[in-house]
Amino acid sequence: WFWPEKQCMVHTWFLSADFQLYLMAPVIVYLLYRRPALGHSLNLLVALLASVLSGFVIYANKLLPTTLINKLEFDAIKQQLSYSYFATYQHMGPYCLGLLVGYLLHKRPHARLPKHLTWLLWLLLP
Repeated sequence: WFWPEKQCMVHTWFLSADFQLYLMAPVIVYLLYRRPALGHSLNLLVALLASVLSGFVIYANKLLPTTLINKLEFDAIKQQLSYSYFATYQHMGPYCLGLLVGYLLHKRPHARLPKHLTWLLWLLLP
């Protein structure tokens, strides 16, 4: 997996993850336009599989469900981040959600949420 000491620019891990997701996106976007039901199903399936894979990897490697850096040794932190943060499958769910929101905004450009719901969401969601 990802080990920071083997990279010259550690902060570029996201370029790799984003590029892999970018390669997957045209298939889903194409299906969303040509066959929306199949596109939505595939998008949901990819997001669910990524979530299941994430849970399995965390369980199989006996990792914490969240990274508590102050509670772990340095090697444990590296392992935790490698499996539960830097891995591409950890970012597939939000990426698929972003594809769906982009598709919906494209299909309904003038759709608006009620003002009270907008305020509530802004207050509740960080």
